[in-house]
Amino acid sequence: LGASLRLAGPAALRASAGTSFRPPSSAELYLQQGLVMPNPDLRPEEGLGADAGVVVDGPLGLATLGAHATLYRDLIQYEATAFGRLLPRNAGKALVTGLEAEAATAPLRVALGLVLSASYTLLVTENLRGSPYDITGEDIALRCVEAGERGATEVCMQGGIHPDYTGET
Repeated sequence: LGASLRLAGPAALRASAGTSFRPPSSAELYLQQGLVMPNPDLRPEEGLGADAGVVVDGPLGLATLGAHATLYRDLIQYEATAFGRLLPRNAGKALVTGLEAEAATAPLRVALGLVLSASYTLLVTENLRGSPYDITGEDIALRCVEAGERGATEVCMQGGIHPDYTGET
């Protein structure tokens, strides 16, 4: 869904919002492809996004400045596992935000057929794994069994403990 509002002169505001849906591919679910292992437990990723910007389109050219953000649920990402292999997994949530700027002009289009343009995108991504949680010994044992079933000979679990963590927060 999108809208645009003409302001004074050649300037306009534009905005849009929408959803996205990407089911896992058959290869991600069932096929081993080189170093990429299958994961039959993958869920489809879904997103909700929006963008807004200012556009100036005049006789000398075009200039735009915009921002966007998308919140993904169950984003499919590839994580390194044992022996340098990759495994597609669902991230709990992920946020992608950014800024975009573009300028284009065509002063010599008629004479020489030339167009001059420049653009820049700043993209910031953040994996939002949800609220911190304590992992039990039973969970660790279950993850070790799962890794062994997938052919791992060792298990490395990564995590972090915030300096203010007390076990009661």
